[in-house]
Amino acid sequence: MQKIKIISKLACKQYFNPFLLILLAGFFFISSCSVLKKTDKKESKVNERNMIEYKNAFIEAEKQKMLDNLPEAKALLLRCIELNPSADASYYELANIHTFQDDFLAAEKYAEIAAGLDPDNIWYQMLLGSLYHTNNKTDKAIIINKQLIKKYPDNTDLYFELAELYTVNRQNSDAINVYEKIEKIFGISEQLILEKQKLCQDMGKPDKAIAEIEKLVMTYPDEPRFYGILAEFYTAGKQYSKALEMYKKLLEFDQENGMAHLSLADYYRQTKNYDQWFSELKIAFASQDVSVETKVNILSSVFAFTGNSTEFNEKGYVLMNILLETHPKDIRAHALYSDYLLRNNQISEARDELRFILGQEKKSYAVWEQLFLVETELNDNKALYDESKEAMDYFPGQPTVFLFNGMAAYFLKKYEEAVKTLTAGLDLIVDNDKLKLQFFINLGETYNKLKKYRESDDSFDKLLTIEPDNVSVLNNYAYYLSLRGDSLSKAEKMAEKCTVLQPKSSSYLDTYAWVLYKMGNLSKAKTYLEKAIENNGSSNPLIIEHYGDILFKSGEIEKAIVEWNKATKLGEGSEFLKEKVKTGKLIE
Repeated sequence: MQKIKIISKLACKQYFNPFLLILLAGFFFISSCSVLKKTDKKESKVNERNMIEYKNAFIEAEKQKMLDNLPEAKALLLRCIELNPSADASYYELANIHTFQDDFLAAEKYAEIAAGLDPDNIWYQMLLGSLYHTNNKTDKAIIINKQLIKKYPDNTDLYFELAELYTVNRQNSDAINVYEKIEKIFGISEQLILEKQKLCQDMGKPDKAIAEIEKLVMTYPDEPRFYGILAEFYTAGKQYSKALEMYKKLLEFDQENGMAHLSLADYYRQTKNYDQWFSELKIAFASQDVSVETKVNILSSVFAFTGNSTEFNEKGYVLMNILLETHPKDIRAHALYSDYLLRNNQISEARDELRFILGQEKKSYAVWEQLFLVETELNDNKALYDESKEAMDYFPGQPTVFLFNGMAAYFLKKYEEAVKTLTAGLDLIVDNDKLKLQFFINLGETYNKLKKYRESDDSFDKLLTIEPDNVSVLNNYAYYLSLRGDSLSKAEKMAEKCTVLQPKSSSYLDTYAWVLYKMGNLSKAKTYLEKAIENNGSSNPLIIEHYGDILFKSGEIEKAIVEWNKATKLGEGSEFLKEKVKTGKLIE
C-alpha cells in the first residue's frame, strides 16, 4: 500500500512542540483566516451569525488537531460543514485526519468533495490522487495526475508519480514514455535510466534494458559503479566478451577494488573458468571492501558446492584462512570455520572456535548448544559440566541447558546434583514431549544409581506413557527390575516387547532371557540366551556370563564354568564374575 503524504500543515503530530503552541496558534489563525476569507467570497448565502460560528469552529478544530485531539477536531469540522456546506477547507482537513488514522475510504470521500468544490487547488487534487492510489483506484489517480501535470508542467514529482501509477497498473510502456518525457525536459539521471531498465527487463526486453545501462555508462564515464552494473547485465545475457571488457575498465579505476574482483569472480564462475574464479575470490576475500557477511555467504555456498571434491574443499579452506586473516575477530568468520571443522570431523579444533566465539559473545544460545554437543562427542564431561553451568546463568529459562548439565553431573557421579538440576529443567518445559523424554530417561537412570527405585520407576513410567515403544527404556527398565527381583511380570512384558520390536538385538534378547531366569523359567531363558549369542552376542562378556549362570542353575555346572572363563577373557562382566571363576559356584 502506498504511503500517503498528508498535505495539511497541521496533520503530522510528530512536528508538534507544546512550547510553540502560542506561536503556532497565531500562525493557524492567519492561515485559517485566509481560507475563511476565500470561503466568504464563495458562500454569500451563509448568514453572518453562522459565518462567525463557522470561523471560530474551524480555528478551534485546527487547534485541537495540533493538540492531537483528533475526535474533537473531527466533531468541530463536521460542525463547520453543517454551518457552511461549501467549506472546502473543512472537507480537506477531515480527509487529512482520516488519512492520518488510516481510514482511507472515508478520507477519499471527503477529499473528493473538497476537490470538487475547488478543482484548482493543487493540494486537494494531490491528496485525492494519493488516496485513489492507496485505495487501488489507479485509473482515477492517473487521470488526476495527468491533469495536474498540464497545470504544473515543471513539477518533476508529478511525472514520477504518474510513472509509478502506470507501473502499478502494469502499463509499462506508458511508464517508460513518462520517464523519457522527464529525460527530455529535465535531462538524463541515474534514477531515470535504472527505472526504465527495470521496466524493460520486466517486459522481457533485455536488449533495451542493456541499452539503457549503456546510455548510463556513456553519460557518466567516470563512475566505475555503472561499468559493474553493465558487466553484470552482459554476463546475464551471455555476452561474456563485453562483460569482461567492462570488468577490466572497472578495475582501471581501482585495481584493489574488492567488489570489482568479486564481480569478476562471479563472471568466471558463470563461464566455468574455476582457476580464474578462485584467483579473483582470493583478492576479494583479502579486501576490506567486501563485507564479512558477503564473504561468509559465498564461502557457505562454496562448501555446499564442494561435495566430495577434494580440490574444491581445499580451495574453500584457503579462502577460509584468508577470511580469518582479514577479519581475525569477527565471530561470523569463526562460526563458519567451526562448521567447516565439524564437517571434516575435526571436533577438538571446532571446540576451540566455538569457545572463541563465546569469548566474544555470550548470548548466542545456538553456539552454546553446539559446544555442548561437541563436548558430548569428545566425552569431556568435566568441560560439559563447567560450561553448561556457566550457560545456566545466561539462559535460566532454557531447559536444554539444564539437561546437558544434569547429564554431565550424572557421568561425573554427582547424582544428587544431577537430580536437582534435571528436576529444575523439567519444570521449565512447555508442550515439548520429546524434550521431556530426555529428562525422564536421565532422571530414571540417576534415581536408579541413588537406589531411589520408586522415583526411578516413576520416571520411566512417565516416559513410557509418552512413548510406549521406546525400546531402550523398556530394555533398561526391565533389566533394573530383574536385578531387584521386583515386578518381574511387568519386566517380562517389557523385555518381551523389546524382542518383538527388535528381534535380532543381542542386548534385548539377553535382557528377556535374564528376566525369565529370574522368574525361574530356565528352559525358555536358555533358548533366548542362545539366540542372543547367535546374534553377535558371543563377544559380550556379560551375555556369556549370563549364559553360564543359566547353565549352572540348569545343572550343567562344567559347561557353566567354561562360559564364565570365556567371559573373563572377553572383558569385564558383573562384579561377581571373578569369584564365580575362582570358586566354581554361582554367586548372585
